[in-house]
Amino acid sequence: MLDASVFSALAAIFSAICSFMLMRIHHKNLTESVRPELVLTGWSHSASEPSVDAQETVEVANIRNVGRGLALDVLAVLEGPKSNPMAQARNVDFAGWHHYVIAPGESVNTNCEFEIFWKNIRADATGMKEKLLKLVIYCWDSRGARYETTYFLRVWPLSMRIESARMVGRNLQLFSRKTTMHEEWQLKFLARFKRVPLLGRCLRNIRLGPSEDWSW
Repeated sequence: MLDASVFSALAAIFSAICSFMLMRIHHKNLTESVRPELVLTGWSHSASEPSVDAQETVEVANIRNVGRGLALDVLAVLEGPKSNPMAQARNVDFAGWHHYVIAPGESVNTNCEFEIFWKNIRADATGMKEKLLKLVIYCWDSRGARYETTYFLRVWPLSMRIESARMVGRNLQLFSRKTTMHEEWQLKFLARFKRVPLLGRCLRNIRLGPSEDWSW
């Protein structure tokens, strides 16, 4: 037969569970209230210059913050394959860009360009050439959390005629876009434990972002 102590213990357990759920709800509401969401618009794909053979330009005109919070220290980085990072430099020229603050609802001109050198890109067995681009947009919110928006793009030469879904420009396909968020404590945790000799080897493949300096 259950006595008062058992009911008290059950009440304490359910109270702890309710408190944890309320804490999670408040934390999620706080996160969403300051969350930025960056969207790239105004894609175009054109030949760079008539005199330059097999060189084309992919351009992004604007970046817009459609979220509810400020986007701080916005940084664009073009990432190449980990197996051969120098191959990206031979095929694509991208200087990157940085903007300090983008307010909610604000649109900023980026003048972001990728110069693609098709003569350095090998064709496949069918004679077709294509280039995969991974553009990563980093930004921070007012709480110190970092957001990473990744655009995966596929580009074909303008000399070809390509028709496919999710095309954002001529022979330019946006086939994936995702956003991940990392809390400030997670970044600091990884930065500190990456310095531990044995543990750091296990965490070596976990990236912190464009800058690895998250010490405190």
